[in-house]
Amino acid sequence: MLTHVTLATIPVPDQEAALDFFINKLGFEKRTDAPYGAGRWIEVAPSGGQTGVVLDKLDDPTAHEQQLLNVLFGCEDAAETAAKLRAAGVEVTDPDTQAWGTFILVKDPWGRQICITQNDSVVRTA
Repeated sequence: MLTHVTLATIPVPDQEAALDFFINKLGFEKRTDAPYGAGRWIEVAPSGGQTGVVLDKLDDPTAHEQQLLNVLFGCEDAAETAAKLRAAGVEVTDPDTQAWGTFILVKDPWGRQICITQNDSVVRTA
C-alpha cells in the first residue's frame, strides 16, 4: 500500500532563482539536479525530510499566477522560523493562529506565498 507523498511539484519560471531561494533562504538541501528532456530535473527537500519538491520550469505564465502555492511546509516553531527567515532576507508574515492552527506565509522570488504551519497545529483525524 501507499506509505507517503514522495514529491510535490512547484512551477517556477527560473530554476536557478528557485534553487537559490529554497537552498540559501529556506534551508532546504538539493537532492537531485540532472538533465531532463530539454531542461533539468531539480529536487529539493527540508534536511532529513521524507518528501521532496520538484522545481519544475514552466514557461507558461499562467502557471505562475496562483498567489498561494498548493504546498504547505511544516516547522516546529512558527515565530522562531519567521525570525530566522527574516534574518536570511525572506519576506515573511508574523505568526497567525486560527482555529485550525498557527502558520506564517513567506514570499518566493516571484511574490507568491508559501504557507508554513507549526507542526503541533496540524489537525489530524484517525
